[in-house]
Amino acid sequence: MTTRRKICAALAALCASGAATATEVRGAYGDWNFAIAGTTTGNGTTYDFERDLDARRAGKRSLQLAWDTGPGWWKPDLALGDSRLGANGTHTEMTVTVLPPPLPPSTTTTTFSVTSNFRDQDLVARYPLNSGAVKLSAGLAIKHLKGTVVITDSRQSQPSRGDYDETFPELHLQLRWPALHWLALETMAQGVHYKDSTAFEWRASAELRALDPLLLEMSWQQKRYDIQVNSDAVNASLNGVLLRAGLLFR
Repeated sequence: MTTRRKICAALAALCASGAATATEVRGAYGDWNFAIAGTTTGNGTTYDFERDLDARRAGKRSLQLAWDTGPGWWKPDLALGDSRLGANGTHTEMTVTVLPPPLPPSTTTTTFSVTSNFRDQDLVARYPLNSGAVKLSAGLAIKHLKGTVVITDSRQSQPSRGDYDETFPELHLQLRWPALHWLALETMAQGVHYKDSTAFEWRASAELRALDPLLLEMSWQQKRYDIQVNSDAVNASLNGVLLRAGLLFR
């Protein structure tokens, strides 16, 4: 047997294995240490989260519940996610204008600040496309994003407030591999471009479960939002390390 055929045979045997067909219920809660980049628009002015607002994360809670229902095309696997996302920041700029002598230079101070708080919830129904140990699943997610962005600009008479309440139907794809009894690897992506708005996210995770039923998840996660409501807009990217702990029943 050639090397290529041996590799193909090994992959086929791996995917044909029934190790991943058992029912699992997982719940995990933790902290997402994300950085934020992008822009937000209020009162007709666009501000950069990093350069103009010096924004840092505020909300950080992350909760996920998942139910892998086992064999049967009529039983989709289900997952529920709930995250608190926010950013606060203040930035001051000084502008010096040189005037003709004997007038002294003129100094102008401008202060920008932002306070934002969002709740990101999604419900996922996905169907396994195979029954092997390396399980590829596809499905749909319904995402609900609700929150506010308040920007204070000392050049303007009053703060701007953008209120967002958006629901997105998203395509969802997941690849999951219980490599060992105590280790599972997973990557997930979902997103949509809908009504001039975009929501997209992906996550790569390692689950450690050496002490059943305890579960420890370590992930890298990115979420991207591009939303416009009337004259207000958010075009933000959040990414960073996600740590969660919870329980696993199988």
